[in-house]
Amino acid sequence: MVRYANPAVRFQPAEPIQEKWETPKIADTFGSICPQANVGDIDCLFLQIYVPEKHFKNGDGSSKLPVMVFIHGGGFIFGDGNSYGPEYFMENEDVILVTVNYRLGIFGDTGDDTIKANIGLKDQIMALGFVKENAAAFNGDDSNIIIFGESAGSSSVHYLLMTPAAEGYFDKAILQSGVMSFWAFDPNPPRQTALKFVKESLHCENVKDDAKPKEQSLQIKECLEKAETAQLAMNQLTFWPRWPRANPCSRFMPTADWEGGKTNDSFFASRPHFSQSGKKNVYYSKVPVIIGTTSDEGATAFGASAYESEESLQELTNEWNKIAPITFSYDIHFPVENLAEISQKIKKFYFGSEPITLENKQALADLYSDTWFLLPSISVAGELARNGVSVYPYIFSYWGSWTARSIFTQRTDDVYEGLAGHADDIQYLFPGSMLSSHLKPGSEQEEFSRNFVNLWTSFAKQGSVSYFPFRVVETYSTPESFK
Repeated sequence: MVRYANPAVRFQPAEPIQEKWETPKIADTFGSICPQANVGDIDCLFLQIYVPEKHFKNGDGSSKLPVMVFIHGGGFIFGDGNSYGPEYFMENEDVILVTVNYRLGIFGDTGDDTIKANIGLKDQIMALGFVKENAAAFNGDDSNIIIFGESAGSSSVHYLLMTPAAEGYFDKAILQSGVMSFWAFDPNPPRQTALKFVKESLHCENVKDDAKPKEQSLQIKECLEKAETAQLAMNQLTFWPRWPRANPCSRFMPTADWEGGKTNDSFFASRPHFSQSGKKNVYYSKVPVIIGTTSDEGATAFGASAYESEESLQELTNEWNKIAPITFSYDIHFPVENLAEISQKIKKFYFGSEPITLENKQALADLYSDTWFLLPSISVAGELARNGVSVYPYIFSYWGSWTARSIFTQRTDDVYEGLAGHADDIQYLFPGSMLSSHLKPGSEQEEFSRNFVNLWTSFAKQGSVSYFPFRVVETYSTPESFK
């Protein structure tokens, strides 16, 4: 572990690291992960830096390696950099891998100008600044830093492209299954969410509905600071009603962090917009980008959980008008009187007049895939291209012997067998505790993993997709299609 900032203070932005060392530091253990559920510690702002052994032992500093910084996913409420092992990147590739721990959920995206918002994203910027400044110390090339992430980590990469605070800190970006979308961004003032939380989950009587904004923010801060870290981490899990309940996403999401006026420490310089809205976003880092999704994202948490039991399917059918708004988050975007009508239009488009059954399982997966991942990613790819960015869109459709769906369901059979769902790509990049490896030596999956890692590292080295080790099934896009 390597600290990239001073020990964190709850609800306060990270401060630059003061610790300096002149002699070699042994960094062969993990630091704490950030608070989540019933684990973690607020002192968690650590990097894991992995250097190929031949360069670590024999490098004289003359050969600088590309630095690939991975930002983990987990719905801005779970996850850590410790769980993503370096073995596949270290095996045959001349790159340095860095993974990041950053603050999550209520500890990272709570406030307004009193309790700063987007603290988790600002942690990421602090980490990138540390890597940029110190890359040479671990044989890294500070002019060739690549950021990449999956799910919420991928959405984070999208935000880092949009903030002036990260400009110059990285040179290429890879987005895997996540951009700014309704599950990864709250368009409402963050104080509204924090107010609801402290009243409903913490039952703080000192917080008044009729207080002036500044006074109310101070009341919210006082309430939050009195609560134990573990209490906050656990209470946020039940604060947001969601379906399926295994779906790991936070209501404390990145947000426009300048309610009442932009300040110098705001993450966003202008109000960001969902790319599907037609409104333009400003990109400060116009670097080459790979962006894509798996072919059937919705087959993982949403689809697999829906078919957990007959009771789940029955609940989904009978409570559709209640479940759909909270699942696709239009309950925070539209008036409550419009929600039932929207829900029925969605249901009719995907299922017609049929009930939701195993027979139309593909439609259910498509609904989740389209709304959460595919359409937002396509829109962002087009937006980036129109901003003069070199964009390489992709669809990941490889299905191996193991799927991330097993994390979200207790079924012994896989109703979506053969489909690449959300997070099914990560196992081919990282062995780790949650996703495990499941790659047998000499297997087709191991060969695929080697090629997949090589595709990502070749982009890191060259900034273009000139190396492509896979058979092209169909052309997904052309430069002309995004004009």
